[in-house]
Amino acid sequence: MPQNTLQKKLIEDAVFYRYCVEKKLIIDPDPVKTIALSYGVSVSCVQKWEQDPKFKHVRCHDPKETPDPYSIRSLLEIHGEMYRKNFSLKKNLNSLLMRGG
Repeated sequence: MPQNTLQKKLIEDAVFYRYCVEKKLIIDPDPVKTIALSYGVSVSCVQKWEQDPKFKHVRCHDPKETPDPYSIRSLLEIHGEMYRKNFSLKKNLNSLLMRGG
């Protein structure tokens, strides 16, 4: 399924968050679950994003400028909400069920 520019950017931020946890820049005992909950997607969806070669470029950072953990976590929460509202299949299914459709 093709992704629009906003959707791709939001996924890149999720993949970058996971990278930061791997590099011990952020402490999160279950980052895949954190991302899945924030973005309203399944764990397997997050795992697919992590393995997708088109997101490989975000799995790095400038060693001279260590990313700020608070900013990264905040972005994950904000961008997760944006993703849920605009692209999450779970959100769309839940709203259909609540409307009786």
